[in-house]
Amino acid sequence: MKSFGQRLQDIRKEKNLSQQQLAEVVGVLPPVVGRYERDEVTPSVAVAARLAQAVQVPLDYLVGHDQGPRAAAFDQALTARMAALVLLPAPEQERILSVLDSLIRDARVRALYS
Repeated sequence: MKSFGQRLQDIRKEKNLSQQQLAEVVGVLPPVVGRYERDEVTPSVAVAARLAQAVQVPLDYLVGHDQGPRAAAFDQALTARMAALVLLPAPEQERILSVLDSLIRDARVRALYS
């Protein structure tokens, strides 16, 4: 499993950010970003959260509790859908959740028999 530093470096490069650019966004010195990436030091929770926000991934991804940016994109899409759902009237919310529950149940049953 990749370390915090390896994940940070991978996602920073994927986003085409230099250590300097990331450091400026997060509010640390560029050599500190390098030390994080080499796992020489561990950032505070607050700094780790700012790093995750700067590279647009959940903090869980950087600390190894998430499958990666693809899962992060799914999480963001799901969060957006849930935000839209809570703006609907309660009866509509219940109807939509009922349909969702049915679809999940059906998918589980199909998975058991395939």
